[in-house]
Amino acid sequence: MTFKNTRKFLERDPFNPGNELDCEISMDKGHKYGALIIHKINGEPAPQTIYGTPKLKYPFNQSGNWKFPSAYRIFSYRKYDGTNIFMYRYKYNGHIYTTFKVRLFPFLRGVILDKWKLCLVQYINIPTLFQEYPFLTGFAFEMYGKDHHHLIEYDHKLDIKFLFALEQTEDDIQIHPPSNFSIDPAAGLSYSSKIPSAELLNVYDCDYIFNYQLEQQEWEKNLIVTEKGFKGEEGSVWYLQDKDYKWHLFKCKPTSIEKIHWASYPLDVNIIRATANNVLEVFDKVDHKSLCALLLEEFPKQQIELSERRIQKVLDEFDQRFTFKRRVELAMKDLDHDLSVTDILRQISHRFNKQEMSGVYQAVKDLVG
Repeated sequence: MTFKNTRKFLERDPFNPGNELDCEISMDKGHKYGALIIHKINGEPAPQTIYGTPKLKYPFNQSGNWKFPSAYRIFSYRKYDGTNIFMYRYKYNGHIYTTFKVRLFPFLRGVILDKWKLCLVQYINIPTLFQEYPFLTGFAFEMYGKDHHHLIEYDHKLDIKFLFALEQTEDDIQIHPPSNFSIDPAAGLSYSSKIPSAELLNVYDCDYIFNYQLEQQEWEKNLIVTEKGFKGEEGSVWYLQDKDYKWHLFKCKPTSIEKIHWASYPLDVNIIRATANNVLEVFDKVDHKSLCALLLEEFPKQQIELSERRIQKVLDEFDQRFTFKRRVELAMKDLDHDLSVTDILRQISHRFNKQEMSGVYQAVKDLVG
């Protein structure tokens, strides 16, 4: 299998710190998107390719032409707005190692890593899924909530949802939606209820376009614009099973959010902020190059150019956040690492004014995990 557009990495696995991977991440479209191409591990040849979470698409193009494959049935699941975490395995020196990645980075890092470790404490059986289903090659989750804000504002704190499992062949992937783990005995799977899965909303076997538009209208009706983004739902994910029983994934978003992706006017500033948060999954700081590179994966170049002033506004906001977080980090430098968040706040509060303390609290939480 060949890949045309990749990014190179040399990174250490935080869950298996004895392993350093010389690898690439695929930027190609379709099921190749986010694939991990491993060349060497600890300097030794260990060639292997691991497919990850594919990029979701709409079932129509910009001209409004529908592109639904001929379907056997469609399952509609609630869509969650956060960070996609993909659990996978790789082989080295006769051993199999389990770890996690975001779409465009080989592993987890920084705040994402710290938050995911908290989730693993809550759902301790996640790493054992490969033991239950050894023929599967990956499991996709969404980490989301009030403590991990992107575009949609949630009332609950950090949580996860199981999205799907992945079975990899030599040059393709097969998706196993949550339904295969609970209501489809023909699949031979018995999904554990201890890990929360995406909510099944509807099952369709006809009138796909009508039902798609109906769902869109429902999402739009309950969407409220706020200063930080939106209140409501980001939409749904349609798992379409074709006549050959292969699954295809499509996104169904509220009309106002969907229109942003086709617009010829500047991007909504909240979309730019959400994309900047995605940059932080891979890099320590958001800069113009990395932000625009990620925007280009979703939006045309002309629209990004029209959005330059808003992009700069978001960059300034994130730069202020980065600078503020560095202030908090320096204030904590000489403190005992075993102190609680409350004790840390008590010892450093004199260095900040009252208006800054909510930001200090969040920064300390991020820094100490």
